[in-house]
Amino acid sequence: MTWFVYFLKDIQKNFFLYLIILVLLIITFWLWYGVPLYFFTELFPLAKIILFPLFLGFLFSFILLKVNLKVSKKISNESNKSHLKLFLKLQIITIFIMSLLAFVINYILWVIV
Repeated sequence: MTWFVYFLKDIQKNFFLYLIILVLLIITFWLWYGVPLYFFTELFPLAKIILFPLFLGFLFSFILLKVNLKVSKKISNESNKSHLKLFLKLQIITIFIMSLLAFVINYILWVIV
């Protein structure tokens, strides 16, 4: 099985937990988006475009930390690979995906406003 299948199984198993987390993220959007934006407004534009989504991706990747730990443990048991290396790879992938999502949301909000 691939990591994506394990990932989906764990999210389906704890669906309501992640639904509550998603609702809380939407309610506290101003905190997750506004506070880092406040810190990065003083930087030059290129750093704001690059660092701001990366920082948001890092923050949002904490949501899936538990899932990444479980998935890396299952994969390491099957393939006899290092648990830590698999976890770091999954976490980096999660940070990258969340950063891309933050960049898209950031771009949409800046174009609209």
